[in-house]
Amino acid sequence: MDELLEASKLLKAGLDRYINACSVTTSLYNPANRENDNSPVLNAITDELQMVATYEKNVRNAQSILSKGRNTSLALVPINLLPSELLEWIFELAYYSWLRSVDIENVQPEDGDDEDVPSDYIQYNMDVKLPSPMFPETLTRVCAHWRQVALSSHRLWSRIDVPIFSQSYKRLLLRGRTFSSQTNSPGLDVHILMANGEMERESLYDQLDQFCTTVGSKIRALQLTNGVKSRIFYPKFRLAPLLAASFAHLTPGTLDHLALIDHHPPKPNFINSTELAQESDYWQDSGMRIKLPQRQIDEVLRPIQSLWLKNHYFPWESPAYYGLVDLRLLRSEKITETFIESTQLRGILSASPKLRTFQCAIKVKGANAAVQDLSGPIYLAELEDLHLRQMEYRESQHVISLISPGPKPLSLSIQIGTSSLSESVFSAHVLAFFARSNVTALHIESHGWSCPRLPLGRLLTDSPRTTRIIGLQWFNLTQETIPPIDPGQSYLTQLDCLNLTQCVFHIETLQQMIALCPVRVMKLPEPRLIVDDEEVVPESKETLDRLAAIFPVVKCVNEDTPMEEWNSWGTMEWEWETV
Repeated sequence: MDELLEASKLLKAGLDRYINACSVTTSLYNPANRENDNSPVLNAITDELQMVATYEKNVRNAQSILSKGRNTSLALVPINLLPSELLEWIFELAYYSWLRSVDIENVQPEDGDDEDVPSDYIQYNMDVKLPSPMFPETLTRVCAHWRQVALSSHRLWSRIDVPIFSQSYKRLLLRGRTFSSQTNSPGLDVHILMANGEMERESLYDQLDQFCTTVGSKIRALQLTNGVKSRIFYPKFRLAPLLAASFAHLTPGTLDHLALIDHHPPKPNFINSTELAQESDYWQDSGMRIKLPQRQIDEVLRPIQSLWLKNHYFPWESPAYYGLVDLRLLRSEKITETFIESTQLRGILSASPKLRTFQCAIKVKGANAAVQDLSGPIYLAELEDLHLRQMEYRESQHVISLISPGPKPLSLSIQIGTSSLSESVFSAHVLAFFARSNVTALHIESHGWSCPRLPLGRLLTDSPRTTRIIGLQWFNLTQETIPPIDPGQSYLTQLDCLNLTQCVFHIETLQQMIALCPVRVMKLPEPRLIVDDEEVVPESKETLDRLAAIFPVVKCVNEDTPMEEWNSWGTMEWEWETV
């Protein structure tokens, strides 16, 4: 035991010395001097690289020896001795984590609007690569026991991904048929992604049609995504043929979830059958037309419970909007012409009394008239998630006036306008919504890109007392002092989590805040510290160390994850610990 500890200390000291020597040696080599190509320094670096490979092998050998010793402990249960039900559950957790880590449906082409991309550059297709190894089939190649457990789990084989970016889509369709054969009951989750416009041929849609003929009766969830940019002179609705190929073979009553995501539409439009097109539509914009009878489309749509639409929508009177538990009306950032009348939105919400999630990013016309409606707000007893952060803040505050949530804990995401220290952070409509709801998570984004100052004292007094999580985006938290709260005035006295993204702040300001309202966990993707000369200092060890000194737990989150998901299961995060 003593020998192991002593050897470990010597190894650590030796590694520190070795790394320092490597840094000093490489700093002596000047690649600009051609005479150094055969210098002793370069030769030493080259030879040492070969030795490093040997060191790595020896370290792995030591790790193997220690692991074998640890695994003999009676306190540890070898994974192969676990009950099959528990092993199957572990496989599913690993599989879902893998799916999140390799999600390619949100990858979009680059163009001149992106950072570090030439202004005249346009990439029309998505840069997609298949992950390796592929799950879950890799689990079947470990041993006979794992193969038996994996093959017996229907949920492991229920997800079928077909990214169309090269001729490999043919192999992925065969893979999907194999997955389908592993499950007997309806429960397939099919994701088809158009990633390369050059693959668009009649043969592609013929093969998709044949694939859906085989698996259509088992599809419970269907997501069709287009990530290909339309060329200016050749606009195309790429979702239309995908819809026609899949909808023709779906069994009415089986489809539970439908997502139609078009990142780059020629323009937003409504989806209808070609049989509804009139002759006059030939020379006019007639929307996205599907070559199926409207009756067949409605029969597939009527029973669904979850509907996600981005940039293309079914007509607002469609049966697709009846009886939903999850409705998301999304749009791309630059597309603003899509709108819904407030009376139509009221009708949709009234037709889905069991709605749990509602996300809206499109314009709502006549919102003020909707607020004055004598029938009052619509009671949604099951509502748990109301996401209006992509809406302009004046519109969103009127939309929430349409809604009266039930007693369930609610996550609310909104924009707010600028306010002074003497004004409420929230509008009268939002404060009234707080009074009739049980908001436990509050995600707030500033209106515009100005990063205005947010009075934290008013935030504590104006937020619902039931709030346990607050997320802030695009705010300046650098006021010198937080004004004292009037005696007798109630305010938030405790938070489970404070999420900050794209905010600037003084450490001292946050210290004043937690003196009034202790925070258990702080999460942030890219911490920012404002120093005395107003210079923004990027993420640094010193900043995180200072935060860790005042918050019990400090965690960093992947910056691409929306802050509404920071406290969800499966979100990639890591805890910062001071040394």
